[in-house]
Amino acid sequence: MSKHHLYHDALHNQLRLAQGIPAAIPALPLATSTLEEVMQINTDTLFHVSSQSGDKEGVHLLASSDVDVTVYVQVVPMAQITTNGTRSRSVEWPATSKSIRVHVPAFAPCPTVLLQGHVIRGGAAISLLADVAGARAFGFYVSA
Repeated sequence: MSKHHLYHDALHNQLRLAQGIPAAIPALPLATSTLEEVMQINTDTLFHVSSQSGDKEGVHLLASSDVDVTVYVQVVPMAQITTNGTRSRSVEWPATSKSIRVHVPAFAPCPTVLLQGHVIRGGAAISLLADVAGARAFGFYVSA
């Protein structure tokens, strides 16, 4: 087994975040958000895209926040992912109704587990979206 960084794309050449370095979880757009801002949020929701090779990747994600927040975690199949420049994005807006909902309390003494070894493969992705700004996530994936 080996531990790896998270990636923006299925080719694993666009680093999303290094292990242990938190990145902001995008929040639902406001009524005043522009189309460009909404598209950027849609791109930023993909926290890890699995390799197209078909290898199983056990994804581990943790979150912390300085405000009480609900994080929506969703697995996005490869068929619903397209390229946005050098990064990937979902072709649909992340659906909060079919997502796992995780409450992340403000200033918790330890990070909240979002996923612990959830297996994805074949270009599928993990999407994270928060109901308010302020949450950050970090993690890695393990391959056999």
